[in-house]
Amino acid sequence: MQHASTAKDKTILVAVRPRDVPQVTDVLGSEFSLVITHSMEDAVAELDERIGFVACGVHFDSGRMFDLLRHVKSHAPFNALPFYILLGSGRYSPQIMHGIRSAAKLMGASGFTDLSVLRETYGDQAYARMRQVVREALSGPGNDVLAGRPVSEGSGQAHDR
Repeated sequence: MQHASTAKDKTILVAVRPRDVPQVTDVLGSEFSLVITHSMEDAVAELDERIGFVACGVHFDSGRMFDLLRHVKSHAPFNALPFYILLGSGRYSPQIMHGIRSAAKLMGASGFTDLSVLRETYGDQAYARMRQVVREALSGPGNDVLAGRPVSEGSGQAHDR
């Protein structure tokens, strides 16, 4: 007999450059099981039934964020996984941000969050808000509660409501 998975049963695949690990672990806290990877090859190798959510940094593996997104969304059973793109620091022109969001949306990303804007907007509650989004995604129906929501064009909200 199979048991329904809970948020605590699933692991988050974190695909980021090494210097972004401290910020991502601060954002996600200690309640989630994480597998942290720094290369496309390692991220693909870690994709298995344990994974319930993918968090990928914009600068992952020298810009291979879209390669990982394409891989996840084109391979069953991973194509239903929530895939969240994270921007940790740095300011980019509105045109570049629009381009990243547009491409992510077209390729099936569940969401995009600019963590610095999220902190500016929500202060001390920013990371708690992001963790709530992750909990909902991990325990939601079909394990993909964010997939039907557009990638936010907003300021950095954790997801659209």
